[in-house]
Amino acid sequence: MLIRKNMWWESCIRFFCSYLALPSLFFLTNTIKIHAWNTEIIYF
Repeated sequence: MLIRKNMWWESCIRFFCSYLALPSLFFLTNTIKIHAWNTEIIYF
């Protein structure tokens, strides 16, 4: 019972972490793209 509960918590934490990590990664890549675009405009 304890092992099952721990496994459930582990999967829940993993799912939550991946759920949080995906939008943050998307936001990070978007900010990098915007920053690169802004620097391009400044250079040209």
